[in-house]
Amino acid sequence: MKILVSGYYGFGNLGDEAILASIIEGFGGYDKEIKLTVLSQNPEQTSSCHCIPAINRNKVRETIKALRDCDVFLSGGGGLLQDKTSSRSLLYYLGLIRLAKLLGKKVYVFAQGIGPIKSRVNQLLLKNTLEKVDLITVRDNNSFIYLNQLKLKNPKILNTADATFILEPEEGQPLLEQAGIKKNKQRLIGFSLRNLTKAKLPVETLAGLADNLAETLQAKIIFIPCQRSTDIEVINQVMNKMTSSAAVISREYRPRELLAIITQLDLVVGMRLHCLIFSALARVPAIGLAYDPKVTSFMEEVSLPCFEIKDLVPTEIVLTAKELLDNSVGIKQSLDFSLRKLQAKARLNFGMIELMANN
Repeated sequence: MKILVSGYYGFGNLGDEAILASIIEGFGGYDKEIKLTVLSQNPEQTSSCHCIPAINRNKVRETIKALRDCDVFLSGGGGLLQDKTSSRSLLYYLGLIRLAKLLGKKVYVFAQGIGPIKSRVNQLLLKNTLEKVDLITVRDNNSFIYLNQLKLKNPKILNTADATFILEPEEGQPLLEQAGIKKNKQRLIGFSLRNLTKAKLPVETLAGLADNLAETLQAKIIFIPCQRSTDIEVINQVMNKMTSSAAVISREYRPRELLAIITQLDLVVGMRLHCLIFSALARVPAIGLAYDPKVTSFMEEVSLPCFEIKDLVPTEIVLTAKELLDNSVGIKQSLDFSLRKLQAKARLNFGMIELMANN
């Protein structure tokens, strides 16, 4: 079976690259006869990092040829079907789905977070397009509820989990040392940030939070960029306003490597969804800073605290962090329980391919 995979790949986003790594591992473990090809912004880099054939997503002729050659078109995972980024992005992904169906291909909308969709026109287009696909799996409850509210006529919709939950952490201490960070008696707190323009959150507020965490909890702050092209700028702005010393994971790591590094941390405070997912996989307590409903939804699923970025009060977060660290054993046990369910749901994404292909 030949599967063409479409997503936000080749843009240097850690979360999406982790999803792609999971897709390769998940389908490879499920059926050795499955052959994957990926549409990528940077096909050379994708092929090099993931050892998989990749095609430039911007080249129309190559994309159409790949669609003609495949048996199944897989859209996902991640948060592709939303217009918060832009209507243009949504139209691109919906256009590929419609083209695949026009060419008579099976279409699998895979482990996606759906929405938010603000435009009424975009909502109607989404509904019309998804009614043509063969199978939809969504990674969170909010997406499942939203699709049911759309009252789609045809496709089967399953509530599963993000594909990255099939990843397992490796030994992280050597990688931590390679990153120039020594693990001693001082606590290590990972901090994941993203562009703050839309949140309208002052850099000084985040710098104050980082300093407060470092001083109150006797910790070193470790900044974790998940999309270097945008995150490093924000991290540098925050570090320049801090009074306590901090470190940044400066090298680009593959998803499994960064997951291994996160296993060595004592706590993670994060805006980026997949940094928070990685902390859960590593059984590390975490606090979400929600800029998007997907962050809130995930933190609810693993029973961990989450604060709206627009209402951020540093002292509340520091108190919450102290409570999590004081109860770290109980938190790890709770995460173990949550992860068993999420990992089973994530594996469903891969098991459904045979059922869909044979229908």
